[in-house]
Amino acid sequence: MEVYKSIVVRAKDLIEDDLFNGQKQDSSDESFFGPVRESDREIFPDRTSNEIHNLIGALSMTYKDVFFNRFTFWNSYLPDPGREEELKTEFTSPGVL
Repeated sequence: MEVYKSIVVRAKDLIEDDLFNGQKQDSSDESFFGPVRESDREIFPDRTSNEIHNLIGALSMTYKDVFFNRFTFWNSYLPDPGREEELKTEFTSPGVL
């Protein structure tokens, strides 16, 4: 919170400075995706582990949850490649842990 306070105070000082030369935003470069649908939050097994990890990270806390069947995911972990190979050897059939 202290960092935020110092940044806001500094930004306010810069904006109020007579030498401040603001730049208007270019609205022609804006985009809008639309609302997140339930199907956007669903995990599909054919996606890569990176895609699933990114989906969980991007949507789980912001948009209710990410799910697969009746399981809800709030967080994920990608092991390093060596550990991933160990896990594949230990758990040979796909499933949810």
